[in-house]
Amino acid sequence: MTGNGRPAAYSCHCVSLASANVMAMDFARYLKGAQSDTLGGIQQLIMLGELAVNRVLDKLDPP
Repeated sequence: MTGNGRPAAYSCHCVSLASANVMAMDFARYLKGAQSDTLGGIQQLIMLGELAVNRVLDKLDPP
């Protein structure tokens, strides 16, 4: 996408990453030990991706 479509595309990615973050946290409750720790690490990576997309959005369309 080009032009004005970029912020909308990044917004969609941000919402998807936020949903994945919530799903990972919910699923982690059912795991124990190392599996829970691994999913916690994955959840942190998802959150970092969400922060990166938000930063791009802020640069493309300042508040």
